[in-house]
Amino acid sequence: MAWLPTAKDCPVASSLLVAQPPAGEEKEIKPWKVTAVPLTAGEVVTFLAVCLSRRTLAPGIVLGREVAYWTQVLRFTGSLMARERFLPDVEKREGQYYACWQPVLTGDDLKRLKLLSEAMPAVCRALTAGDLPPATLLSLLNRCLGQLLDAAVRMGSGEADRPISFDSLHDRWVYALKSADGKLAGQDTALAGFAARGLPIHRATCPWKALRLTAGCRNCWHSWRVRPPGRR
Repeated sequence: MAWLPTAKDCPVASSLLVAQPPAGEEKEIKPWKVTAVPLTAGEVVTFLAVCLSRRTLAPGIVLGREVAYWTQVLRFTGSLMARERFLPDVEKREGQYYACWQPVLTGDDLKRLKLLSEAMPAVCRALTAGDLPPATLLSLLNRCLGQLLDAAVRMGSGEADRPISFDSLHDRWVYALKSADGKLAGQDTALAGFAARGLPIHRATCPWKALRLTAGCRNCWHSWRVRPPGRR
């Protein structure tokens, strides 16, 4: 569904090059059924990388403001990756568990996220599933940023060779972090317990992440002490 400016029960053209807008008609936003080609997150990363610092893709094919905007989000994603501002995670989407990479945003990165959300063109929120209303700016940007980063990290690490079997659910999760789709296979009860119990790294970082997000702390440092196995 595309939520588009509408006048005289017709969607208004996106550009004067397409058609002139109806004169003297009041416009309102209405949902329209459209045909679209869905892209995977990896395909979106590849497409946006081609569009970086470009205004046209070919003669007569001009990039819109929304594409230019998402290239800025891709640059932000690359900055987070270069500074290793992401952590492994596990999440449930539509009844399926996935291993994924999530951005860790603090200080200036949180400010940049807010500025990017405020600069988002309205058309970036125009497409929705079914009759759902458009998402809020920050929630949409957060979700897209996470998907772009997850795809980019997988593309950069290369897909791992699948072993014949896994010794544990943790090993299966580690493999899924580098697989193409990140799906975690297994019994729902075991996967639910794995996600609820949290990974060792998350048991240490979740309280810190919650403090940083709720208190808006900028000058936080997180340190680790590594001990050999068998020592406490």
